[in-house]
Formats: sequence, structure tokens, C-alpha cells
Amino acid sequence: MTENPVIVLGGGGHARVLISELRLLNYRIEGVLDPNLGVGKTVSGVEVVGSDEQLDRYKPSEIRLIIGIGRTVRNCRRTYLLDYGVGKEFDFWTTGSSCLRRC
Repeated sequence: MTENPVIVLGGGGHARVLISELRLLNYRIEGVLDPNLGVGKTVSGVEVVGSDEQLDRYKPSEIRLIIGIGRTVRNCRRTYLLDYGVGKEFDFWTTGSSCLRRC
């Protein structure tokens, strides 16, 4: 089990794959943030705890982030969340098969 739990940003197909991988590695998943899903819904059994705006309620020293939004040529939301998280000094979770980078 890791020291800090993980928040998954996004609740689509890419997020489901990452949730599966996080579970295999024994990470504690705090929840999913997605503006298109209602609070209380679940993504692969993980509760949606709010939208992107709720990211401010978490402290970078207490949570890790993973962007569960697939990379496309023009995915402004993914780019915004990455830039926002880096600016707030959040630690991003990465794995060999799922790597975060700027688009």
C-alpha cells in the first residue's frame, strides 16, 4: 500500500484501465473526479467524489493524482488538469505502461 492515496482525474475508458492497474499495485484509490458524472456514481467500483473543481480541496502533500483522460491531439481538459496539478505541486502517479506527458 502506498503512503498517499490516489485521485483519478476522469471517469472514462482510460480511467478504468488505470484503476485496474492501480488495484494490481495495491494503491488506495480515494475517488474519481469527473465533471460529466454525478457524485456517488462509480467507475470500476470507485466512487465519483466530485468534478475537477473539487481538486482544490485536496493537499498535494496528502494525495497523488493520475490523469485518467486519454491523450488526443486536442484534449484541452487533460492539458489543463496536468498544468494545474503541476502548478500546485501535486505528485502524479505513473507506470511503465501508462505514462503522463504534456500533449
